[in-house]
Amino acid sequence: PAFEVQTDVVSGTLQLKGSQTGFSSFVLPENALTVLCEGVMAPGVYNLPVQAIVPAPYEIVSSSPIAIQLTVKRRVP
Repeated sequence: PAFEVQTDVVSGTLQLKGSQTGFSSFVLPENALTVLCEGVMAPGVYNLPVQAIVPAPYEIVSSSPIAIQLTVKRRVP
């Protein structure tokens, strides 16, 4: 809560493998591409991996970006 994040990357791509019938009703979760920031403890510039998270039985074929650069600053009250 003490920090705010700035980045130029706001979207990505995800290619999945699964059954054709399953995709007809599939809705991609909002957090399918996620950056975990729990290790960020101070302001600075960080290069963090992007993790793709999708429910079974779908398989991730590829995702992009694989990492993003974040600038972390103290939040101004």
